[in-house]
Amino acid sequence: MFDASMVWGIILTSVLVTVALRLLPFSAISFFKDNAYLQYLSQHMPVGVTLLLVAFTFKDVRFDVAPYGLPLIIATLLCVAAYLLSQRTLLAIAVGLGSHLLMVNSSILDFIR
Repeated sequence: MFDASMVWGIILTSVLVTVALRLLPFSAISFFKDNAYLQYLSQHMPVGVTLLLVAFTFKDVRFDVAPYGLPLIIATLLCVAAYLLSQRTLLAIAVGLGSHLLMVNSSILDFIR
């Protein structure tokens, strides 16, 4: 079906395109450094992206069925608290993710059901 040279050609092409697409923004940044629109986006976009992620996280949560979205709500509150106390994004993500996984995969919230 495929010989080795064809497979290596496909892999090499994929690698080159991936590397080129990842390097392109860094090579083009000097052209856009003083662009007012991009400066505006860099200041306001993180908040917008965060709000979209939170909305997407809670999109399919059923608040009328046990556990009533409590793992997500508690994990979100812990994540926000960890960030406000430490100002460290990765720590806040780890606290939120860890607490959510702990609640979902253990029997901590079994008293609600």
